[in-house]
Amino acid sequence: MKKLESSKLTAYSTVALAIVTFALVLGMVYQTNLMQQEFDANQRPWIGITDILIVDNSIKVVYENFGNIPNNGGIKRAFSTTELIPDRNYFFTGAGESKMSILFPGQKLEMNVRNLPLQDFNEIHAGQKILYVGFMFEYEYGQNKVGEYGVIGKFDPNTGLVDMIDIWA
Repeated sequence: MKKLESSKLTAYSTVALAIVTFALVLGMVYQTNLMQQEFDANQRPWIGITDILIVDNSIKVVYENFGNIPNNGGIKRAFSTTELIPDRNYFFTGAGESKMSILFPGQKLEMNVRNLPLQDFNEIHAGQKILYVGFMFEYEYGQNKVGEYGVIGKFDPNTGLVDMIDIWA
């Protein structure tokens, strides 16, 4: 009888040990996935806009790489219009497109988007027309990875600043 009870105890202990081991393995897999996500988020470029200025009848945009590695190139899209922008899809139909150069971590670049006609510029500053601007960066990094940053804004002639309507990354 004691041998039977001892065998049962060993069997129950083995099952309990297997369950605990399985739970530990699941915990380690979960932790490994979290660490991979954290690594991927940190070891990449994060390109964003620091300033949008209206200067000498043109729109000047300053953008920077806030990440830890450079991008491998990409595409930048920009537009300015006095019509309300319907949605983000406008970037694929109404925006001008150009190649994006490599940005190293902490590096800033500038681009002039469009020279505004003097009449439009004067009407925008007088508050008779509304200026909408949009910028989107699609950039490559690592091995076949892609990042995106976009913003749509509306120029406020009272403050001279661009108020953000939509931002995404």
